[in-house]
Parts: sequence; C-alpha cells; structure tokens
Amino acid sequence: VRVQLQLMAGFRGDFNKLALADDSSDEECEVGAIKKKQAAKLAGATPAVEPHKLATQKGATTWQTHSVAKEEKKDEVYGFRAGTSVSTVKQGGGLSSVVDKSAHTAYGTRMAGRAEYVGPAVPEKKPRAKPTRYVKPALLGPGSVELDVEINRVRASPAAYAEELSKKFRGFFDDSKSFHAPRDAESVETTVEGLEGFDETVAWLRKQAPAPPLLRTDALDAASQSYPDNFSDFGWAEGLVFDVTAHRARAADEALLRILSCDGDKLRRGRKILDKKLTRFGYCLLEERDAPSNSSFKALFCQTFRPKPKQTHLQYQGYPIKDDDFLELLLALPEPLPNDLTRKLKQNHKIAIDASNPDKIVVTDHTDNSQVEISSA
Repeated sequence: VRVQLQLMAGFRGDFNKLALADDSSDEECEVGAIKKKQAAKLAGATPAVEPHKLATQKGATTWQTHSVAKEEKKDEVYGFRAGTSVSTVKQGGGLSSVVDKSAHTAYGTRMAGRAEYVGPAVPEKKPRAKPTRYVKPALLGPGSVELDVEINRVRASPAAYAEELSKKFRGFFDDSKSFHAPRDAESVETTVEGLEGFDETVAWLRKQAPAPPLLRTDALDAASQSYPDNFSDFGWAEGLVFDVTAHRARAADEALLRILSCDGDKLRRGRKILDKKLTRFGYCLLEERDAPSNSSFKALFCQTFRPKPKQTHLQYQGYPIKDDDFLELLLALPEPLPNDLTRKLKQNHKIAIDASNPDKIVVTDHTDNSQVEISSA
C-alpha cells in the first residue's frame, strides 16, 4: 500500500509540472489539465483552480449566489422582480460552464466569452419597419356638380358632413402627403399638409354650429367669373364679400373639401363660407388649361347683394307700386333708401331713379325737389 501511494503521489507531481508549463501550446495545456484532474481523482485531492478558467462547481455556486443577490438589490431599486435564473450546465471534461438562463430584457447577468459580465443587458436591435404600401380605395362615382347643394348641406349640419368627408376621402391620403384623386385612377396630387391637414379640417367641422342656407343668384354666377373686376356691372354688394377657388376638382364634394381644408393657408380663409352673416352666393366653372378634364370651382359670397335691374332709369308716383321694373330698381338700392322712398311714395311723391352709371346712382324727389347721390366708392 505504501508503495502504491508513493507512485501515485509522484505521478501527480509530474503532471502538475506538465500542466503549469507556459511555453506549451493550447492543445497541450488542455491535455495537461485533463491529466492533472485524472491524477487528482486518483489521489483523492481537489484540483487547483486555474486563473484562465471560468469557475469550478464550487465557484459556480458562489457566483450564482452573488449574482442573484445583485438582482434582488436591483429589484428593490426599480420596484419589481427581475426573475433571473442562473444554473450550471454543459458538463464536459470535468469542467463546468455557468450560463445565464434569464429571460429578463431590461438588465441581468450575461456571459461575454469566458469573462463574467454583470450589468444592463444590451438591447436587441429591432428590424426597421418597412413602409406600408398604399392601397387605394375604390374610385368614387361622378358626384354632384351643384356646389350650392354641397355648401348648404355643410352649413345645415357641419358635424354630420365632417363624418361624411372622413368616410369618403380619408383613405385617399397616404403617408407621403399625396392625395390620390378619388375619380381618376392615375392622378396623384402632392399636398402641403396631407392627412394631418385633412384630420384637422374634420375636427374643426365637428365643432361648428349650423348656419342658414345661402341663396344662389344668376347675377353672382356671372359676377364670379371676373370678380373683382366689373362687379358693378352685375349689381351691388354690402358687408362681407369674398371669393374662393378650388383648383382641379372633379366634383362639388371635392371642391368643397379643398375650400374647407385650405391646404397650406394658415389663416383658413375659405372657412368663412360657414359665416352666419352670409346670405347670397354664386359660382362658375373654370377649365384648367394644363388639364382640360379637370375643372376649377370659383365661388363668390356676399352678405348683401342687389342685382342690377333690367331698367336703369325710371320714375314712379303713388302707392302700391305696380310697375315691376321700378320695384326691381328700387329694391336694388342700398339700405335704408328702399324704405325711405317707399314711405315717400305712400305720400304720393314722385320719385325718379337713375342707375345708368353704376358708380353713381342718382335718386330725385320731384315733389320736394331733393336729390340723393349714391357712390360706389
């Protein structure tokens, strides 16, 4: 027995020298480490821990306890449980490898090569989202060509019309601020505000109160083509007067959407069409030179409008007024002249109205020899 123990002790010493040799190759070091362990097993001793190895089984238990304690301390700081689970796996050649099985993504213990890393986990890179492909809805039908119908619909119930616009046109905007024409499969228009501007228009409409309907007149239809030039040739207007134009609109609902959205206009001038003071309006269609298939809607709105009468120089005496031409000329005068002259006619005054010069209307009372001049300036 003594001889056997001496031989085993000497055998172990020889292999210890072999394992500690620095000038040997990696493969020779691994072979030496394995033989050293085998010798240690035969001698009943525990192999020494080598500095370039991760840990022994006993070392893994110490490291595991230390790591979990750090995680519990972090749980107290952040207020929640990380749930890190560390175990010892991969038994091979008598050595043990420690692997972190934690599913925790905010922080945890990771293994980096052969070195221990304790700290925040490196966030995984998410793949860049691919741009969504725009799918155009089904094309809309021809739509109404009567803009006055659409305008009075939105004035009567702005909130209901907002929902209608959202269902009808929202799908024709894409992420690149392009508006795909609902009635033309190939036409695409680049807008300034895109879908964001459209949603703002719908939200604004939902908050508006109803307004009285507008009366469309033939005189304003004609005047809208050249407004503001030659407006006095068609009549006289008072109070709020303005015009709006909707370019490249294929139907009245598209034209009204363009007027209300005021794309790129921060003052939103077109939204004045919902003003309660307005009473009259007219519009015309203008053909686009570069796109004859498209049309522009030009509309003219007035708070008060009196069309130019057929006869421009008439006189009348007495009451009631039975001359339709004189009554039309009388009602074309600005307030309060119609009421004042009607009162004089009831007193049997003879009244003459000369509107041959739209810029200077002359009203003469031949009974008391008085005269009133009305200038358009």
